[in-house]
Amino acid sequence: MTASGAIGEAFYKDPERRALYLRVLEETGEKTLARHEAGVSVKVISWLRGKDPEFHDAEHEALRMYRAKHIASEIHRRAVVGTVREIYYNGVVVGHERVYSDALLKFHAQRHIAEYRDRLRVDQNTTTKHVVSLEQIEASLSPESRADLRRILEREAARAEESSPE
Repeated sequence: MTASGAIGEAFYKDPERRALYLRVLEETGEKTLARHEAGVSVKVISWLRGKDPEFHDAEHEALRMYRAKHIASEIHRRAVVGTVREIYYNGVVVGHERVYSDALLKFHAQRHIAEYRDRLRVDQNTTTKHVVSLEQIEASLSPESRADLRRILEREAARAEESSPE
């Protein structure tokens, strides 16, 4: 067993360190900090994800909970509840006002109400027209290919003359 494999096995067999990693991940959303606190490397965590599907799921759940508890709740607070800001006049607090974030409210609404989601429509049936001159084509060809192209063009021009009504 390699040194990193032995460290991975030790981490795998230590439920307290795994729980610490997952707890810090849920509290901060920072994988680097969680690894540091648990004393484990990226390589070991990656190895453990592959070895233990339950750990993999627990890691995703910790990140989901971080987003729900911290990010989503802060968006809700600033967008829906609002924040109180002091109003100053001549350096003295003369009042307070509740301020809301319209941008965060828009994102919050888009998440929860389908009608507010941006709709991106992509037309996949597009045609692109590239105009290339005969000189550009000839310049990219070898001398032999250029001679072949001239013969083909002359032959096609002759056929077109023969088949055109007079």
